[in-house]
Amino acid sequence: MRNKYKYDIGISYASEQRKYVQQLTDSLDKVGLKYFVDYNEPELLWGAYIPEALRKIYIEESQIVLVILSSEYTEKAYTKFESRIACERELSGDSFLIIKTDDVTLPWLNSTYGFINSSKYSTEEIAILLKKKLQVAKHK
Repeated sequence: MRNKYKYDIGISYASEQRKYVQQLTDSLDKVGLKYFVDYNEPELLWGAYIPEALRKIYIEESQIVLVILSSEYTEKAYTKFESRIACERELSGDSFLIIKTDDVTLPWLNSTYGFINSSKYSTEEIAILLKKKLQVAKHK
């Protein structure tokens, strides 16, 4: 059966975490996962109405929305918008995952929602976990 998603993972992050995201995407490449990250495909957002373009990418085209949650993420306008998209996915039962780089949360996020702490797992380990998560989802 062909995957209905263009991306395995859509990555939402604050620009201050770009170096971490680059390390993570290098690891995702090594395990063969397809992902959306803004700096890889600038042509998708160039000239586009960004809120609609991101909504389409995160809701329709990505199997998992992965939020790199940092203190900066909770403060910026675009990441606040992206987190609302993630909230829609979480509430609809679709795949939504969090990697925390700081001890912060999102206002709408239940405190019992599971996450991974970036200080406890390498990006290589996280990439393997994401691949396993996607394999489980494909067999449901």
